[in-house]
Amino acid sequence: MVELNASKGVKLTPSTAPVASAGTMYFDNSSTKLKICENGTSFTNVGDSTPALIQSGLNLIRSLQDRAIVFSKGNLDGWGEAYIDIDGRNDSVGGTTNATFSINKRTAFTNDTNSYTTYDPNSFTNPTYAFDNNDSTYAQKSGSNAQNYTATVVLGKTFTLGMVGSIKIIASASATTNSSWGGNQTDTNIHLYVDYGAGWVDAATLVVGNHGTAGAPSSCSYSAIYALNANVQGIALAIYTMAYDSANAGATGNAYVTTLEFGKSAPIIEHAIPSGTFTSTIKKTIGVPLIADWEAGANIQYKLQNATEDSGWLDYASEKGFTAFTSQPTKLIVKLIPTGTSPTLGYPSIYGFYIREM
Repeated sequence: MVELNASKGVKLTPSTAPVASAGTMYFDNSSTKLKICENGTSFTNVGDSTPALIQSGLNLIRSLQDRAIVFSKGNLDGWGEAYIDIDGRNDSVGGTTNATFSINKRTAFTNDTNSYTTYDPNSFTNPTYAFDNNDSTYAQKSGSNAQNYTATVVLGKTFTLGMVGSIKIIASASATTNSSWGGNQTDTNIHLYVDYGAGWVDAATLVVGNHGTAGAPSSCSYSAIYALNANVQGIALAIYTMAYDSANAGATGNAYVTTLEFGKSAPIIEHAIPSGTFTSTIKKTIGVPLIADWEAGANIQYKLQNATEDSGWLDYASEKGFTAFTSQPTKLIVKLIPTGTSPTLGYPSIYGFYIREM
């Protein structure tokens, strides 16, 4: 055994991570943390308090779900909110909040469609039903002809150019003939039309129905969250129906848009921070969400603001530093980020959020 006698202390030169091996220690020059490898494969902070801080934050949110609590002044405590109602337990939620509230959580979905201009060149019946946050009502466009009915009908929204992430779509179509002659034909399909800034384009074929013959109808339906993730100025559904009745007995097409909902803004939750919660020189924090719904590829970020200063977006569940403020932060903003591939509606969602000054 080698004894190290360092009565005057030992100074480690800051460096990048060396090759991990059990017992290796170094002072990390980016995180300014003393780190050690104990398992032979990875480094952890010496005396890392992060797990305890995360658990403390989760427990505080759970307490707020149950009852109101008193927060300590003097930078001895963290601060948080539980979304037990639309304003939160502490009535801090408001401002630019647009993440959808659902019973006891905030979800990663925004629906701003009612504030946009309706695009309805084919005069649907009840076009507003497509944008009314109600999956049991629908806008409808029907047509018929004795022998041949063919139509592509379009319903959507236009707005100023902006980023749109997820789109909630529920739509269907049907085409029928009144006779069963062998020459009869029916077809249906649904497309997503998008205006990227230079006019409408056919951005995606959402679904193609069966090809009907000899009196067989055609139908199709689409119910999903479509990940667009693009800067656009218009979104619409184009529904095609074709029915040909060779006996001239009647051909009919029906198009239904039950739901077309989306938002240009990222889902955020804005909180008003009580005066005296944090110091005027705050420069490092840890933020902890109590997560309700999650899937691979999702993320959560947060930031602090006052009238003139902004911490920038910070990752959750780890200590994060930023340029020191010169006055107390007055806002906490949490951003819920869905996965970019086949997102589940409303994922991620959280029951509350906790933040502590380090």
